[in-house]
Amino acid sequence: MTPRASDRGWGADPSRALQGQVLSASILRGGGDPDIVDILAEALRADGYVAETFTHPVRACEYILASPPELVVTDLYMPYLSGAELVTRVRAVSSSLPIIIMSASANSRSLALLPAQGFLGKPFDLDDLSELVAKLLHV
Repeated sequence: MTPRASDRGWGADPSRALQGQVLSASILRGGGDPDIVDILAEALRADGYVAETFTHPVRACEYILASPPELVVTDLYMPYLSGAELVTRVRAVSSSLPIIIMSASANSRSLALLPAQGFLGKPFDLDDLSELVAKLLHV
């Protein structure tokens, strides 16, 4: 599946948007709430980022490996390809790509074993996502 490029009119907040830069983030949908990816994409777009979303983790992984974004946000538990396996595949070709993993049920010990730079426990506040993305991208 190709990334969806629809922007639902939230627009970027000029006080938070990046000056003259376009950063992209790939967001993967997990097996849980089907609206979470849209909510995350809208929040990132409101912060001035380009958000590419995927509903199939294997296709998303192929896309990320072929055209790496500046950041990946993924669920830990997904059908066909887990977030842990996605991170492993991405790390095989890029050690520096920032990855944020979301999970409602993973314990901190198992998350600490994954080579990701950020973790969000669900539920989380969208401001926490914005702060983590800005921190990882050094914005």
